[in-house]
Amino acid sequence: MFSPDLQKCYEYFEKELLQAYDKREAAAITKVVFQHVLKNRLLVGNFHGQTLDLRQLDKIEWIHDGLMEMKPLAYLLGETEFFGLPIKVNKNVLIPRPETEELVVLTKALMEEAALTNGSVLDVGTGSGAIALALKKEMPMADVMGVDVSDEIIATCKLNAKLNNLSVFFKTLNILNEEEASSLAMFDVIVSNPPYVLQTEREVMSQNVLDHEPDVALFVDGDNPFLFYDVILNLAKTKLKKDGFVSFEINEFLKDEFEDHLIEMGIANFEFKKDMSGKWRNLVVWY
Repeated sequence: MFSPDLQKCYEYFEKELLQAYDKREAAAITKVVFQHVLKNRLLVGNFHGQTLDLRQLDKIEWIHDGLMEMKPLAYLLGETEFFGLPIKVNKNVLIPRPETEELVVLTKALMEEAALTNGSVLDVGTGSGAIALALKKEMPMADVMGVDVSDEIIATCKLNAKLNNLSVFFKTLNILNEEEASSLAMFDVIVSNPPYVLQTEREVMSQNVLDHEPDVALFVDGDNPFLFYDVILNLAKTKLKKDGFVSFEINEFLKDEFEDHLIEMGIANFEFKKDMSGKWRNLVVWY
């Protein structure tokens, strides 16, 4: 039973999560949940004498029930954090991962090196808009645009742009539709974290991801694992300005196969990058 006594409620919530999560994860989730409900990011674990109102108790119980059904925490909270930005998420968009922040870091560094911090950037498959918004935050003078396949996705992007007071243009566009893609302007940089997970990887993935996050943002046909990369790289031939580049997040398990594929495409000026964990996480192609 959830008590209005904050200390008791906090302890009970964490204890309940131990039925489905390990001790460290349960503690971390509990802290985030109570920070969210209490709107207190500096929350510490000594709450004697403090109480919760009925609305807060109902929210905590609802989140608890969702977590016990293995629903992703970010969807239950309706938001997550990416590159220091609050990002609203829902069933239409993938929850941005911390490792994707490295794509932002890499892209920014390369733009600085090429004196392109006031240039133009296209984020393909923008999802929640996290990458586009993080790049705009880091490079305020850049002209950033994000595209994705549905109006529902783009509505979430626009909400996040307003939430963070960042001027990024978001547009509904199917990059696989040649006519729609041809309508795009020229850009200095194209960045993308496209669907790249193989169907064969389902068996090693967390069930809460499989049950709740959009398949279309995760999975690609194993018969054509580089579908989106090919489309974007071909687009770059006509839509990338001189001395521009494309930066991708990639499937770490397909690095060698991808390298052979790029060579077969006649692409020579590229480099794979490892992340902080030593995994082949990113790819840069220069034009």
